[in-house]
Parts: sequence; C-alpha cells; structure tokens
Amino acid sequence: MSESESTRQAFNVTPPTVSATPGEGVTVLTTSTTAAAVDLFDSNGVPYSGFFNRYVTIVADGADVYFAFASANTPTIDNAAGGATVAAGTTTGTCSVLKDGVAIAVRLDSNSHRYLHLKASSGTPKVRIYGSSQKRAI
Repeated sequence: MSESESTRQAFNVTPPTVSATPGEGVTVLTTSTTAAAVDLFDSNGVPYSGFFNRYVTIVADGADVYFAFASANTPTIDNAAGGATVAAGTTTGTCSVLKDGVAIAVRLDSNSHRYLHLKASSGTPKVRIYGSSQKRAI
C-alpha cells in the first residue's frame, strides 16, 4: 500500500529557504490590532503556487496573532466572537490564535484558503509563513 500525498509531504520537512519568490522563501507579514486580510494570490488572481498543495509553516513573531483562512477577504475576523453553544460559538468572524513563537504547519487549498485573515492581540507583531514540505508530486 502506498502512502498518501499528505503523508509523503509530512515525512519530507524542508527548512526555511532564502528566496524572493512568495511561497518559496520566508514571507513576513506585518499585523496590527485592526483585522486585515492578506491575499495569497498575485495581482492577476493566480495563486502563489509555493503556498498551496504542500505544508506551510506559520508563526507569530512578537505577540499572539488571531488568524483564519477563507475563500473571501470578508468578513472581518473577531477574536471576541463566541457563545455558550456550538451554534452561537461558530460564526463567520470566529478565528484561532497563533501563539507568539509557536509554529504550526498546515496544508492550504487554493479553493478554500485564498485569504489569510490576521489581527494582532497587541502591538504590531509579524507573521512568518513559508513552505515547509516538498510540493505535491506530479
């Protein structure tokens, strides 16, 4: 039995690499306490291929940062969203948190994850994102 593509990629972790090509090198994004969405596609609406169909590592640098991925640049994420029930606590503004200095690895799909929504918990921390696995085998 052969391994899945995601397993193959997970077993082939790659380091941060110096490059000026988005998704090939380390991209550093600035954040603030005002929520904003970052488009992971170029100005022609084409996905930066280095971010998709592979694992990317994301880490907050300087403070915690609230985040979520979405297919649209709206609605605005809201770190205060929540509720006493699952239905009330699951809203379009609900987000997760990147703990300062704690990296996470995720696989992005260009149909669902075009925009990276960010909001700093305080100050102006940076978010670092880079490809951390081999690309999908063709």
